[in-house]
Amino acid sequence: MVRKYWFELFHFAVWILVGALLFFQQLIGIPIALFAIVLCAVSVAINAFHRQIRSSLLILAAPLIALIVVLPLQSTNALNWVEFTLAKAAFQAKVDALPAARGAPRLTAFVMDDRGWQAVGPGLFKAKTYVNGDYVFETLVYDESAEIARPPERRSDAWITRAKGRAYFYSLLQPVSQSHSIEVTPMGGNWFWVEQIFHYPRAPDNQSARLQ
Repeated sequence: MVRKYWFELFHFAVWILVGALLFFQQLIGIPIALFAIVLCAVSVAINAFHRQIRSSLLILAAPLIALIVVLPLQSTNALNWVEFTLAKAAFQAKVDALPAARGAPRLTAFVMDDRGWQAVGPGLFKAKTYVNGDYVFETLVYDESAEIARPPERRSDAWITRAKGRAYFYSLLQPVSQSHSIEVTPMGGNWFWVEQIFHYPRAPDNQSARLQ
C-alpha cells in the first residue's frame, strides 16, 4: 500500500506541513505552499493524462483538506489559544514566583510573537486588516484584578499606578495614536491576550488617484 501510493502520501505530508505553517503564520509557509500548488497541478495533469483517476482524486484531496481545516481556523482566535496553551505552564511559574505588592493584585505581562500577516480575517474570504503590513504586537497579561479588560476610562487609579511601573504596559494603558487599536481577549484564570495593531496608512490605488 505504502509502496504503491508513496507519492500520494508524500504529497499529503507536504500539505500537512503547509497547513501547519500557514496556521502558525510562518512566512516560509508561502513559498512552500506555492511549491505544493505547482506539484499538485503537475501531478493531477500527469495522472489525468494516464487516466489514473484514483491517484488524481487522492492528490486533490490533500489541498482541499488543508483549506477546509486551516482557513476557518485562521478567521478565529485559535492560534492565540494554541500559543497560550503551549506557553501557559512556563509563564504561570513566573507569575507564581512574583510576590504580591503589599497585598495588591498581581499584574505582569509577557511579550509574545509579533505577527504582521494572516491569510484570512474575521470572514473566510475577508483579509485581516493588518495583512498588508500593519505592525501587530502580542502581549500576554496576567491581571488578578481583571481591569485590563475594562475600557481605559473605567480602570481604577490604583491599577493605572501599578501598570505604569511595569514593563510593556505603556501602550496598553490607552491607544497612543489614532492608528493604534487594542483588543483584549480573556483567556481564563486571570490571563488576557492583548493584541495591539498599529495601522499604517494605505496608498490609494490608481483608480482612486485618478478620481482625485
